[in-house]
Amino acid sequence: MSERTLIDYMIGGMGTRWRWPVKHADPYTPGIADMSGFVVGVGNVFIEAKALDRWPARDGTIVKLTRYTDDQRYFLINRNGFLLLRVVRDYLLFYGAGALLKAGNVTKGELFDLALGFWKGSVDWNELVKMIKEVRPNE
Repeated sequence: MSERTLIDYMIGGMGTRWRWPVKHADPYTPGIADMSGFVVGVGNVFIEAKALDRWPARDGTIVKLTRYTDDQRYFLINRNGFLLLRVVRDYLLFYGAGALLKAGNVTKGELFDLALGFWKGSVDWNELVKMIKEVRPNE
């Protein structure tokens, strides 16, 4: 699944759990997140999507995220955004400056330790929204 497909998967999966989802493709705003939407009780939420075809073969290998730039990291940090990573059929959700800065620079095991949420096979959208509400990103 490509990042573009992951974005469509998320927008479709979130369905009525958020309002006015927007895919962002803005060449004038470096680092803007891939999508945003309004979550009732939370406000506008920014989410960056990254997808990898496979995990590294060795446990100690750094899981590099292609095209995850410093501009994207700092956009998410400054806007209290989230990173959704898909590798094979694993989905990991990240939030917070520490996790957003380290993602792409740590091993698979460390990614799982940093993740706010994890799903195998498919995302539980109700659980994802609950996690977003619990961290209160807009307060």
